[in-house]
Amino acid sequence: MPLLIPPLEEQRRIADFLDAETARIDALSQRFRRLADLAQERVRAVVDAAFAEYEAESRVPVSAVCRAIVDCVNKTAPVSAETTPYKMIRTSNIRNGEVDLTDAFSVEKEVFTEWNRRGAPRPGDVLFTREAPLGQVGMLRSNEKVFLGQRIMLYRADESRIRKELLLFNFLGSHMNRQLRLLGAGSLHEHMRVGDGLKLQVFCPPPDQQNALITQIQEGRDDSLRLSSLAQRQLALLNERRQALITAAVTGQFDVTTASGRNATEGVSA
Repeated sequence: MPLLIPPLEEQRRIADFLDAETARIDALSQRFRRLADLAQERVRAVVDAAFAEYEAESRVPVSAVCRAIVDCVNKTAPVSAETTPYKMIRTSNIRNGEVDLTDAFSVEKEVFTEWNRRGAPRPGDVLFTREAPLGQVGMLRSNEKVFLGQRIMLYRADESRIRKELLLFNFLGSHMNRQLRLLGAGSLHEHMRVGDGLKLQVFCPPPDQQNALITQIQEGRDDSLRLSSLAQRQLALLNERRQALITAAVTGQFDVTTASGRNATEGVSA
């Protein structure tokens, strides 16, 4: 593959320019990564603050407030080479309170039926990863035809006892994280046994308090998630800018000897 090789002196100027400009972008990226991390910490802090008024003794086993708890079929489902209406939810599809089916694998109808023999997921179900990684949780909001991939448990709230949103928020709180750390202690790979998944403790306030509690958590959580989304978007823009700057410099699209670098982060606010 033919390459354009400028004189060594020009190579040095390009390298020096890129060292300086990419360092600026990397420093700004680090600030946005920290902002994203803080926003995620604030999401949990909002949940913890809402549950803080309740005593630990008021928690109940999650099995007492669920209509159904379903474990996955613990073998790998054969995927289809073609796109079908039948989707497999993997642990990577479950993050930060949501189930994102964007890159879900397709399967044939027979596989979908077989893997759902224990019960098919429904909108409003809380899905929880019990391994690889342990502790990610999300609510299924889609009506698509889906089934649980490996290492996933399904919790369906008994809404005469607990609202499904409040069940989800319990899984996002520090009190749940502490329980999971104890369950995963001593394992080479953190995991949770199905039996332990029935014993997890959740806060279940009186029904007349649940709507206000959900509103309190949702409002604070939405603000934090917007901030996290903004930080992630800025990180993506900075990454694009970094790559474009490198490409432009090494292909001679501008003269690095006269470039000031003032536009290296154009379009990205600090």
